[in-house]
Amino acid sequence: TKNKPMAKPILRRIDPRPGRRTLALSDIHGHSEMLTGALAAAGLTLADRLIVCGDLTEKGPDSLGTLRLLMGLSRRMEVHCLLGNCDQRALRALTGNPADPQAREALCRYIDSRKDWYGCLPAEMLRTLGLSPEDHDALAAVQQRFTSEIAFLKEMPTVLIAPNYVFVHAALPCADESEWERHPQAEFLRMDAFADSGEKFDKWVVCGHWPAALYGSERSCCNPLVREEQRIVSIDGGCVLKASGQINVLMIPDLAQDGFRFTSFDCLPTVVAQDAQEASPHSFCIHWIDNEIEILRENDGIIHIRHLRTGYEMDILSSQIYSRTSPVRCAEVTDYRLPVQPGDKLSLIDPQRCAFGYFCKKDGVIGWYAGRIVEE
Repeated sequence: TKNKPMAKPILRRIDPRPGRRTLALSDIHGHSEMLTGALAAAGLTLADRLIVCGDLTEKGPDSLGTLRLLMGLSRRMEVHCLLGNCDQRALRALTGNPADPQAREALCRYIDSRKDWYGCLPAEMLRTLGLSPEDHDALAAVQQRFTSEIAFLKEMPTVLIAPNYVFVHAALPCADESEWERHPQAEFLRMDAFADSGEKFDKWVVCGHWPAALYGSERSCCNPLVREEQRIVSIDGGCVLKASGQINVLMIPDLAQDGFRFTSFDCLPTVVAQDAQEASPHSFCIHWIDNEIEILRENDGIIHIRHLRTGYEMDILSSQIYSRTSPVRCAEVTDYRLPVQPGDKLSLIDPQRCAFGYFCKKDGVIGWYAGRIVEE
């Protein structure tokens, strides 16, 4: 079998249209309810420009609804949706040759690979048709019924270029804009921790793919990560991927000028703190990318652990152990106590109080609150 040529990036320039506000978000991952809430929080109007930096679909509960929501908006206002790595995988599964048994098998394998998530676009399309991935005519039926949805995905560019901003899903391979077309598309769609690459840019680079919360080791924050010196803004709020996830919306008054702010939205219950609490003087976060631990002792549902890479020790709940087989791994955890004043609003990641108090967010920062709460 001959190797397929590497896909090249699709670069698109946009007219900044002075006076038109731009709303940029990323990594919706098929969560239409979160998308609707985020757009409402930003006060979206049809006079705005909407940019989605990839991963519209996959892993969440409503990829088809999310896609159709954005398609509907694109018929009424200026909308630019960029290709993300998850969108690309779904598109590949949907665009094989229906007459080729290998393409039909690839569709089945892809859907099976998403079984541990809430859902995926091809599976949702098949359910709409009352078909199973194993049905002989499944792929042909999806391509015939969802022509416009598949076409919308195919037309999404890789990079969107404006006078003072560049929008991309994961990363830019270099700072020299004239070199971008020479790089394979994959380099723009998959790069973990791009903001840690050290690359500096003349324009602001707005990207997603890597949840902003993963950049923190002492404290975990879901809000956009802004690296002024590099001119990188990482806006992935961890929607669907994390229980604490949110959608961040970057609001840019003018694409030819510096200056932006953000708002965010999550679906977590909101409560009001009744007691003051001081922040932890020292804290640590364990993320899914580096979660190997050693259990030192266990007592009455509380486990004292050591993080293998750093040697940091902390107490966690026994329910936060992800795997007890070697290597032992834990869920995403922190021992950070949030700074709280009476009247502060908190988003409950877990509504149940435990030995450490409530696991929650305050202004996008994840931690614990041991005081009393009332519903907002």
